[in-house]
Amino acid sequence: MRNRNLRSLTPNNMKEFAEQYFLQRKGNCAQAVFAAWNFHSQKQDINVNECAVYGHGKAPGGLCGALYAALHIAGDRAESEIKKGFAEKSGEHFSCADIRAARSLRCIDCVTLAASLLEEHTSSFSVQSQGE
Repeated sequence: MRNRNLRSLTPNNMKEFAEQYFLQRKGNCAQAVFAAWNFHSQKQDINVNECAVYGHGKAPGGLCGALYAALHIAGDRAESEIKKGFAEKSGEHFSCADIRAARSLRCIDCVTLAASLLEEHTSSFSVQSQGE
């Protein structure tokens, strides 16, 4: 995985943006997915810096931060599809601790998977407002 300039990427590829954001250490797993959504939607509706608290297994319920970000953005409209796709690759694990203990996915894999699933299952709607 070669580092690429984030500005050279196109907004229609959240997976690549999230991957590069994470690899370039611009933020944690949750921030990478939130930043990819902002880039994809070409809005800055989500304050990525405030989302730092959701990385490193600190999302509610110990959920993987990347998965938490995808679910937060998608809301109820795509939650089950995203969870199903994530479970298929993670060995049915959703928490950061369980994923790491099982060694089912690396953090970068969680980031790219969550961003891909988010892009796939939200192509028909835009970001939820923070008040929803």
